[in-house]
Amino acid sequence: MTPDRVQEQKTAGFRKLRFSPELEALYQRDRDQAMRLRCRPVTASALALLVLYALLDLVMLPSELAQQTIAVRSFVTCPAILLAWGLSYRPVSADTFNLTYTAAYVAGGLSVVLIIALARLDRFPLPYEGVLLMLMFGYFVMGLTFRAASAASAAIIAAYLVMEAMVDTPHDVVVLNGVFLFTANVMGMVGSWLSEYRQRAHFLDRVLLDESRRFAEQENARKTHLITAASHDLRQPLNVISLMLENLTPAPSSGEAALLGRLKGSMAHFNSLLGSVLDISRLQQNMVQPEPRGLAASTVLDQLVRGLEGDASRRGVELNCDPGDPGNGVLADPQLLHRILQNLVLNSLEHSGADAIELTARPVADCLRFEVRDNGRGLTSATMEKVFEPFFRTNNKARERQGLGLGLAIVKELTELMEGRCGVNNLETGGACFWFEMPAVIVANRGTGPRAVPGPGPGQHSPCGYAPQAE
Repeated sequence: MTPDRVQEQKTAGFRKLRFSPELEALYQRDRDQAMRLRCRPVTASALALLVLYALLDLVMLPSELAQQTIAVRSFVTCPAILLAWGLSYRPVSADTFNLTYTAAYVAGGLSVVLIIALARLDRFPLPYEGVLLMLMFGYFVMGLTFRAASAASAAIIAAYLVMEAMVDTPHDVVVLNGVFLFTANVMGMVGSWLSEYRQRAHFLDRVLLDESRRFAEQENARKTHLITAASHDLRQPLNVISLMLENLTPAPSSGEAALLGRLKGSMAHFNSLLGSVLDISRLQQNMVQPEPRGLAASTVLDQLVRGLEGDASRRGVELNCDPGDPGNGVLADPQLLHRILQNLVLNSLEHSGADAIELTARPVADCLRFEVRDNGRGLTSATMEKVFEPFFRTNNKARERQGLGLGLAIVKELTELMEGRCGVNNLETGGACFWFEMPAVIVANRGTGPRAVPGPGPGQHSPCGYAPQAE
C-alpha cells in the first residue's frame, strides 16, 4: 500500500461505503478490532438496562404479565447479549463475531416486540416506544455497520407491524405507529451512514499518515545507504588518483610541472566539494552523533593554526590566535569542533579578501565563545541573513574555483548538533566576525591533557544546552 493509492481512494470517494479490495480488507480488520472493544461496554450497559426494566416490570405490570416479560428478558435477550460479550474475547473470525453481535441486536428488538405482544394479549396498554428505543440503541450505541443496522432494524419493524396486525390492533393505530417507526428508522439510517462515512474517512487519514511515515523511513534508509556507499565508493578512487599524482615527477624543463600542479589543485577542490556534499547529507540524515568532552581552547586553536598556516601563508594572510585564559575550555566533540573552526577560517581565507585573520576564545556567561575575525570587505545585510543557508554563494567572480555554499551550512548544523549557536556580524574597524558558542568548562593541565571541571553548580545546565560534566 502506497500513499498514492490511499490518496486515489480519497479522491474517488466512497459513498457506497466500500473501498478498493485491498483497502477494504484493511478497514474490516481495523473495524473488527474496534467493534470487539466497543461490544464490551455496550453489552454491560445493555445488561444494566435489562435489570432496570425487569424491576419496572415488577412494579408497573400485572404479576402474571411481569413474570412472562421477565422470562423473555432472561431467556431470550440476556443469553444473546452474553454470547456477544463472550465472543468479543474469543479468537473467532470477524464474520462470526459481527453476525453474533447483529443477532444480539435483533434478539433484543424481537424480545421487545414479544413483550408488547404479551401485553396486548393481556389487554394491558403497553406503548410501542420500546421499539423506538431499541432502534436508537442499535443505530447509535451499538455502532453497527450501516447495512447491518438497516437490515436488522427493518426486520424488527416488520415483526412489530405483523404482530400488531395479528393481535387485532386497530388499523389506524398500526399505520400511525408504523409511520413513526419508519421515520425513526430513516433518521437512524442517515445517522448510521454519516457515522460510518466519517469512520472510513478517519481510517483513510490514519492509513495515509502511517504509509507516508513508512515511505519516508524507507526513503531515509535508502538515502543513508546511498550516502554510505558514496562515501566509500567515490572517495576510494579519488584517493588513488591523488596518490598517483603525488608520485608523479615531471621533467623540470617541460610544462608538465604546471599541468601537474593544476591537476592536483583540481583534485583537491573536487575532494573538498564531494566531502561537503557528503557531510551535509550525513548531518541532515542524523548520521553524525557527537561525543562531547572537555577540551582546552588553547590546544584546539593551536592545532587549527598549525594545520592551516601553510594555506594562509600561500594566500598572503597572517593567521593569529588568542585562546585567552589558560583555563578556558569547551565541552564539545573534538573532531566536530575542529571542523567548525576549519570551515570558518577557510571561509574567511577564500571570501573575505583579508590579509589578517584572528581566532579568539573568551567566556560569555556559561559558554565559551569562539570568534574568527578578519579585516576584509565585510558582509552586506542581505548576505548576513542567508550566509548559513545551504548552497548560498556570493557573487565573487575573482575566485578561481567556486564552492557549493555548504561550508557555513555545515558550521550551523554541527553547532546546533552540539547544542550551541552561531552567528556573524560586521566589525566597526572593517571586516567580519563569525562566532559560535558552546558550553564552557574549566580545564587544568594535568598529565597528558586537560581535565574538565564543571562550571555551573549541581543540577544546573548551561544555556548552551549541555550540562558540563567532568571527563
